[in-house]
Amino acid sequence: MGVSPPPFHELAGAGYLVRSGRLPGGEYNIILEGKVRARLQEVPSPHPYRMVGVDPLPESATWLGQREGARFLGKVLREAGRTGLIDPASVGKRMPRSPKQRSALVNFLASSVLADSSERQAMLAADIPARTRLLPRQLRVASDLLEALDRFPRPSDPRHN
Repeated sequence: MGVSPPPFHELAGAGYLVRSGRLPGGEYNIILEGKVRARLQEVPSPHPYRMVGVDPLPESATWLGQREGARFLGKVLREAGRTGLIDPASVGKRMPRSPKQRSALVNFLASSVLADSSERQAMLAADIPARTRLLPRQLRVASDLLEALDRFPRPSDPRHN
């Protein structure tokens, strides 16, 4: 009996491999720099792995350059400061000037707080305004989780973290 392939998601992020390194336990630390959202189309393949066609889905960051978007991103940055995701003292200094840089910041924050794959897909499917509006809730969930974990002592053996 064969193993079923994991679900296929039509949306993905595309970018560059910035750095990778093998960790002592045989795992890898991989750093990626996302560049664009992409729509994937699975194509038939004789190989034991999936093959896809890729269509870039550029995003407009215009909303983040407008008053409403900038105001909401400020709210997100304050929440990120409260959660410790960014240094609270730098919140006022972290607001990038250009909408493109603001979009990169939204995407960085979104990728930093989401662990569940279905939440990651939902965030990826959302446009920039919707993604920005989803962030405060996700930041609070991440903060609550970290706060709950802080109540338990950390094991001395890092393999049990």
